[in-house]
Amino acid sequence: MKFVLKSLSLFLIAASPLCAQQLSTSVGVGYASTDLQAGHADIVKRDDSATSWQLGIHYQFDTVRVDFNYIDLGEGQVNLESATYTPDEYHQTVKSVSPILSSGYGLGVALPIVRDSKWRFNAQMGIFIWDNEIVSVHSQGGRITTSLHGTDGYVGSDFSYQVIERVSVGVEYRLYTLSELINSLTLQAKYHF
Repeated sequence: MKFVLKSLSLFLIAASPLCAQQLSTSVGVGYASTDLQAGHADIVKRDDSATSWQLGIHYQFDTVRVDFNYIDLGEGQVNLESATYTPDEYHQTVKSVSPILSSGYGLGVALPIVRDSKWRFNAQMGIFIWDNEIVSVHSQGGRITTSLHGTDGYVGSDFSYQVIERVSVGVEYRLYTLSELINSLTLQAKYHF
């Protein structure tokens, strides 16, 4: 999958001068949270939200925008009362109740719903190729790491307003559909070439 993503991104970069009407880059910072429902009697503390950020390259065609982003949704955390667990049992329990806020690459399209000369409102959909590490540290000193990865979808929308000739600012909402849903709200600034 990573080969396909790299090949597609190289193709888009090479083809952009030929067919894209406008190339832009973006930077965004925001807030991500999960809809995690898993519970456990030994949970002492759980943090299922975090500061998120992303970097993007965007190709605007006549009726569609193609987005390629690096996305970091932050890190979640769960603490368990661990007196009765072995390190392996502790890690298995942490894996089953830990919020998964991932990082990875997004490839998607945005279709205009409403637009004007200065502002745009778009609907989005795409895929999110993500990685996540679950690290547990047991009170007896054990440290175990599990790596997770996957490819899932997202849907969302964005609103942007052009503040000066080559710069626009906006807000973006995305719903990532991993094994648990992740909501992300991001403030963005874009530079248009």
